[in-house]
Amino acid sequence: MAVKMYKETSFKMVRGMDAEQHLKDGWTFEPSKTKSIPKKIPKYKLEVKEVDVIKPDLDGPEDLTTNEE
Repeated sequence: MAVKMYKETSFKMVRGMDAEQHLKDGWTFEPSKTKSIPKKIPKYKLEVKEVDVIKPDLDGPEDLTTNEE
């Protein structure tokens, strides 16, 4: 009788007589519950730079009028 055995991300069918030796080599009867997720490397690296902000010198509503007297 064949048995399905798992090791990390691979599996293979093993004859029942050879199952004990495979268990000693690190094979199991159940697949691993954890999946290895490859580390994602970003294509672009964002940099933060300081920017000078120009603030107008308007103090109040008097500066917004166009009357010049």
